[in-house]
Amino acid sequence: MVGITFSENLLKQGVNINLAIHLFSQGVLSLPKAAKLAECSLEELIQTVGHLGITVVNYSAEELDEELQNLD
Repeated sequence: MVGITFSENLLKQGVNINLAIHLFSQGVLSLPKAAKLAECSLEELIQTVGHLGITVVNYSAEELDEELQNLD
């Protein structure tokens, strides 16, 4: 069961985007799936969750080092 607090923000932004943000922040949905649920672009959702202080990329230091090495 998912519970979302009823607030002014919910009324302004809408249920879909708030549900998508909640499910993404809990790790239930990936970012692309959350964007689809929110009916917005991936870029828009990334900006929205960023403004809310929600981490979009969750890499450990080791994982980040590996990714950066693979860029070479």
